[in-house]
Amino acid sequence: MNKSYLTYAVAGAAGAIVALALPLLLTTSRAETKLLPFQGRLTDAVGTVIPDGAKVVEFKMYDAPTGGTVKWVGEVHKLSVNGGLVNTMLGSKAGLGGVDFSTPTYLQITIDTNHDNQVSAADPPLLPRQSVIGAVYASEAGNTRKLAGNDWSALLEGGSNNPLSATIRGDKLTPNSVTSDKIPDNSIAALDLTSIVRDALVPSGTILAYGGTAAPPGFKMCDGASYP
Repeated sequence: MNKSYLTYAVAGAAGAIVALALPLLLTTSRAETKLLPFQGRLTDAVGTVIPDGAKVVEFKMYDAPTGGTVKWVGEVHKLSVNGGLVNTMLGSKAGLGGVDFSTPTYLQITIDTNHDNQVSAADPPLLPRQSVIGAVYASEAGNTRKLAGNDWSALLEGGSNNPLSATIRGDKLTPNSVTSDKIPDNSIAALDLTSIVRDALVPSGTILAYGGTAAPPGFKMCDGASYP
């Protein structure tokens, strides 16, 4: 399974109920599904831990701490509170594939404060939003999009960065790396050979029989005619 690990530091938010998020981890599965594990501690305005039980919580992401544009439409989770602690997996309902975490990203949390088992306009979001900050890359393997910071264009030609459709540039081949066992039989015609190679294989003055009515390129008719 290919995974891309990214640790996040997330700032706390103030409000009637405060959610303090712990460091987060972004993972990418074989199917390129991004999930963002969330862990938080819920307290009221004076810091008292919320009683155990179920809480409906909505998560969204924006490009600014207030106002701004939605980067992730979000999802609603019904979370079990245990000692004030909650945890869930963001992206399990609404995909995170379109979220660019390399640009400013803020997580907005809205909790069902009126206990009607839904998040509505009656439940104000916790502000300011929590800043999601990329901290440390642990490892990245498998379906990487870059090669040491470079894309495929340094290696491929043909107007495509897709290794499935483009070809490898000739100057990137190791000298003498293309041996005869790597060339399919009957795949090279005389026209593919340079004049130097042709002259080495068939020296000037050699008389050869051929089929057809026209002499092959580079040959003259042996019919007694004079040539300069």
